[in-house]
Amino acid sequence: MERSIINMHLTGESNNEISRLLGISMKTVYTHKKNCISKLGLRNRNCLSLHFKSSLI
Repeated sequence: MERSIINMHLTGESNNEISRLLGISMKTVYTHKKNCISKLGLRNRNCLSLHFKSSLI
């Protein structure tokens, strides 16, 4: 689920759009993003985007 949410985040989907498309609450989306940020030792969502975009280059 975290991977799906991060992929959608990277393609520019908002938390609201992600929650609607996956049929989960916005709080769940926020929690999954927060867990990913924590697991990777990052500071925020911007760092999360940069982390994955830089790994694609």
